Amino acid sequence: MRKIVFVLVFLFFLVRLPFLDKTFLLYDERDTALTQYSLAKTRKDLYGNKTPLTFSRISPQAPLLAMYYGIPFWSFGLPKTVSTARLIYMLPATLIPLLVYELLFAILRRKKISLLTAAIFSFSPWVFHISRLALEINLAFPLFLGALLFQVKRKLPLSYLLYALTFFSYQGIRPLILVMTIAIELFAYLQKKELKPTTMRIASHIVIFIFLLLASFVIEGNFQKRGSSEIVFFSQQRLSQEINNNRSLSQSPKILKALFDNKVVAITDYLSKNILSGINITYLFRDSDYVPIYSNGVTGQFYPILALFLLFGLFALGKHKKVDYFFVSSFALLGLISSVINIYSLSFSIRSLFSGIGFAFIISLGVIEIFTLLKQHKKLVSYGVGGFLILIVAFQASSFFYRYTYQRPVWQAELYNESERKLALYLLDSNTKYSISSVNPFSHYLSYLFLSPLTNQEMTTSQKELNKKDEQYDLKGNIFGSCKVNSIDFIKAPASSIIEETCLTEKTKNILENTNTLSYKTILYSDVNPLRSGKGVKFYIFN
Repeated sequence: MRKIVFVLVFLFFLVRLPFLDKTFLLYDERDTALTQYSLAKTRKDLYGNKTPLTFSRISPQAPLLAMYYGIPFWSFGLPKTVSTARLIYMLPATLIPLLVYELLFAILRRKKISLLTAAIFSFSPWVFHISRLALEINLAFPLFLGALLFQVKRKLPLSYLLYALTFFSYQGIRPLILVMTIAIELFAYLQKKELKPTTMRIASHIVIFIFLLLASFVIEGNFQKRGSSEIVFFSQQRLSQEINNNRSLSQSPKILKALFDNKVVAITDYLSKNILSGINITYLFRDSDYVPIYSNGVTGQFYPILALFLLFGLFALGKHKKVDYFFVSSFALLGLISSVINIYSLSFSIRSLFSGIGFAFIISLGVIEIFTLLKQHKKLVSYGVGGFLILIVAFQASSFFYRYTYQRPVWQAELYNESERKLALYLLDSNTKYSISSVNPFSHYLSYLFLSPLTNQEMTTSQKELNKKDEQYDLKGNIFGSCKVNSIDFIKAPASSIIEETCLTEKTKNILENTNTLSYKTILYSDVNPLRSGKGVKFYIFN
């Protein structure tokens, strides 16, 4: 059976490898990769801090291990590209099928359902998309699965080590560490009814978690600040904003009143609605993640046909009534905790990756249940229905991969920062040195910095540029400067300039678009129907 698992691991690697650079890096990916590259080449972060323990003024503000993890790869001389930045984090995620199988087999002692769950989970749109990105979850999640596996096998020193590594890899998975360590011990108690050993182990898990928490207070100066602004139990003001901004919540005046009269009622209502969103059939099988830049953009977390198997899986779960089945199924709810309690960025696809194992397990039960029922019919009927279901799964999977590869990059370009890559590539191909005016010169500079071939000296120079107080950054003669919205007005275009569309006044834009008096070129954020969504960035180039 493990030979089949290793085949799955190999296929999981191969299927995610092509087209890693179809879309440009998200800000989190870019800032992480740049920081690691800077540390590898100069032993300093982007702002010249020597081997820092905390990372601020960049998008992810990721923990210690996640930032230092990529340094050896860049030190070995890998080219600084979008593909390599993602490949570095794709490698540990490749172990997901193996780790899911081993964890479930350690709990269930059943090979077939463990293998089927690992396959359904790993090859779902949910995991396929997230595990291709240069995000710290792809380091933290395998470590977390390994920690759970060692805890189930009672190899606690190794388990504690991996929990610690998980803790300092991704902040979004930290709440699950305490929850799952206790859940595993309670499950063990139901099997052996050993109260004292269970109590002692739970106490030790809590002590270890508190120790890690205190260590993070010392290392991460922003932990308390972020916790008070992002976690629902501590952020009254943010909770108020989220309820006011959320239509489903703000429709009820009683909820808004409860926010100020009874914080517990408001929090409970907020949490319950988030939980319902996380287990919603529409979200799981049709819609993608609520945060557009993290979503796969073309389907739900699982293929639509699997909704049928989920229904039969719930039926099978009730029929079998096995404690271990219920325990693994509970991952679907327990895994949502990290997303549900966070009100800064509710993203089920990333923070709640673990919940997918629970859903995949229930779906696997449904697959087995349906094919068991089919065996009771004539071969012609069972083969016909079974083949039809397999054909639908294959069609939906093929449709997903096609749309993900060819349609999603267009949508992503319109939603996000593909224009930054196009601007950087234009500057790298041009012999002219430009003065670039944009609303966010810092981000455009970082994207240009990432895509530019850099010597160690140029990397050191860029650190000084980023430490400047004014919003003007120089790299290889191209100067990125700040402008305000609708602030630039001219009749004669400035020479050797690139100006973001939002910086121009309506009068100037009308002159540019409706007359032939000024000569210019443009950089659009999407090559296909670029103005469809009305979003994105357009640049005017004046030579």
